[in-house]
Amino acid sequence: MTLKAQYLLVQNIRALLAARAQTAEAVAKHCKHEGSWLSKILAGDRGMRCIDLDCIASFFDVEVADLFRPGIAPLLERRHGQRRKNEVAERRTHDRRQLHPPLPPSKLPRLFAPKAK
Repeated sequence: MTLKAQYLLVQNIRALLAARAQTAEAVAKHCKHEGSWLSKILAGDRGMRCIDLDCIASFFDVEVADLFRPGIAPLLERRHGQRRKNEVAERRTHDRRQLHPPLPPSKLPRLFAPKAK
């Protein structure tokens, strides 16, 4: 399943606005635009410049890449149930050090031969 970048961006901005109880007008004012600027972007009536992405990301204190990351909006969340609720999920991966114990020094390959005198 592929998501269009514009759709993902709009959904994530809406989710951030709702989660932080902010308004589109507050974001527009922060980005030095008129009050209806972000509302028009969210409605799909206008596009935005790359510099505006930087400004929106700074308003929400996230990276620009996070605005395009699936999972901010619950609609786009891929994890469900208990995995989503637990911040510390139990991982079932093995520690690589246990799978491959270190070799004793005598068994290590010799990378550099000493110079002959």
